[in-house]
Amino acid sequence: MTFYRFFYFIRFGFRKRFFCGVFCPVGTTLKIISKIGIFKIKFNENCLNCGKCARECPVQAIDVKNKKINNSECIKCFK
Repeated sequence: MTFYRFFYFIRFGFRKRFFCGVFCPVGTTLKIISKIGIFKIKFNENCLNCGKCARECPVQAIDVKNKKINNSECIKCFK
């Protein structure tokens, strides 16, 4: 059993916001809801690729290089 705990920690322990995504029931519930949510943030044609949005994002859910937003991680802070 100890081996499995060690493996689990090594596999997932270095992820960002590990506790929120694995143990916290609120974080898990919000992640599930965000997958089917109607309010999704996306890039539009006015994007200048300056990267300000990615620097301001508190959860690092924005990938400016590929113009992708991870809506399951996004907390919709609208910064």
